[in-house]
Amino acid sequence: MYRRPPLAPTMCPPGFGGRYVVVPGDTLYSISLLFRVRFEGFVVVNQHIPNPNVLVPGDVLCVPPFSACSLVLKPRRDPANFLISGTVSITTGPGVERSLSVVATLPAPSAFGDFDRYVVYAIRRYNNSFHATAKPLAEVPNNPNTWAARIGDISDVLLSPDTIIVISANKGDVPPPGVLVLLEGNFYGCR
Repeated sequence: MYRRPPLAPTMCPPGFGGRYVVVPGDTLYSISLLFRVRFEGFVVVNQHIPNPNVLVPGDVLCVPPFSACSLVLKPRRDPANFLISGTVSITTGPGVERSLSVVATLPAPSAFGDFDRYVVYAIRRYNNSFHATAKPLAEVPNNPNTWAARIGDISDVLLSPDTIIVISANKGDVPPPGVLVLLEGNFYGCR
């Protein structure tokens, strides 16, 4: 059985996060998890590897650079005389926990009815099922009408352009979204 010799890039792209030498048992997917970088990012910056599904111990890989992307959430409902807005940032990269950071400008939840909290949801339909994570937003001290949350350790499934981010007004424990969805967006601008 022919086994190709280890390969190394002639150069890594600008801003790369470092180099990694493949050891026995490594797969490109396991390495992407190790560095908390999307699998596709490794494929793009390692064009010298002919088949990303076949790594040889000793192969040298370029680690994709740290990346972040932000998006503005759009009001889903008429805010009824309230100025509402929200932004979400995705952070991912070598040595950095993949996370979503959310900041929203909203009045107290009770301004919209019988609600006592805001919740941010990241939702994606994948392989005929829904994957989701949710986190209540906390009011930022000394900053009126500002609410924030951070969702850490986001799965690869949720780091997709078709993931929907929703902020809703809720009552009690965190139910599924839809109680009163105020802001929403997706990551299509973060490819």
